[in-house]
Amino acid sequence: MNLSFYRQCLPPFFTILFCLSGCQYGGEAQKQRGQAWIRSEEEKLRKSADKDIAAAEQGNAIDQWFVGLRYNMGTGVAKDKAEAVKWWRKSAEQGFVPAQCDLGVCYYTGSGVVKDEAEAAKLFRKAAEQGNAFAQCHLGLCYAMGNGVMKNNIEGYKWFLLSLAMGYDSAKQNVSVIERDLSPNQRAEGQRLATAWQAKFEEAHPAKKLR
Repeated sequence: MNLSFYRQCLPPFFTILFCLSGCQYGGEAQKQRGQAWIRSEEEKLRKSADKDIAAAEQGNAIDQWFVGLRYNMGTGVAKDKAEAVKWWRKSAEQGFVPAQCDLGVCYYTGSGVVKDEAEAAKLFRKAAEQGNAFAQCHLGLCYAMGNGVMKNNIEGYKWFLLSLAMGYDSAKQNVSVIERDLSPNQRAEGQRLATAWQAKFEEAHPAKKLR
């Protein structure tokens, strides 16, 4: 796995854009030097991508997730949302939480795959049950809006509270909005459910105590 993915890929990408601008407005010699440099950097990105793909093909979930990122962003490979979905699915099936989240978003939005809110909710649940705040917030949205699951504001409120407890700022507004539609008894029930879930989670995962 290439842990320096972002250092390797993103800075050169933006530098290439800057260099393209210089090529456009500079003299002929500068254009040629710039274009040669761009070709060199693009070749480095392709070789780096080839290494990541070879590693992912060995079955490592993190490598598979990274390759999915490459295809999603078009970094070192041709941008291909469907190919990103393919690699994220491989990673998600091994229980890798970031891949479950990314694949969930793909199903929720229909990016690279046929839109399927029920499948998105399942993936968000898998990641949420492992304590991922992003997934908890999105699962809460699924319940609050009735997307992929039966609408249940109390259950949505529970997941928003858990996400907020993990420090996910986007959940704060969701908590405020959904509380307007809940009675005092419903808010108390949502808080009770969140507290019970949190206690059970922390008992099973002492190193992952929520804030």
